[in-house]
Amino acid sequence: MANYRAPDREQSLADAVTTYLAFKQREHDQKLLSISQLDHIRRHLGVLKKRFPAVRAAHPSADFQTIYAKAKAEAPELFISAPATSGTR
Repeated sequence: MANYRAPDREQSLADAVTTYLAFKQREHDQKLLSISQLDHIRRHLGVLKKRFPAVRAAHPSADFQTIYAKAKAEAPELFISAPATSGTR
């Protein structure tokens, strides 16, 4: 808590997602992020925006994780993850 700083302005989740996607688009333009990764991020954040239209980015709901898990259960095709790797080289 010693390093906590109140946000300069509260931003809606939709605005925060738009800002984040613009950042990720720049990473893609610089060849730091593949188009498949960018599409994956867009899909997941699109679901997030639909489920939480009134949430402020600085103050997510205490039930956020529960609701996200419910959304994932209802539409698992939107939450396809890459296969796990063994972690050994």
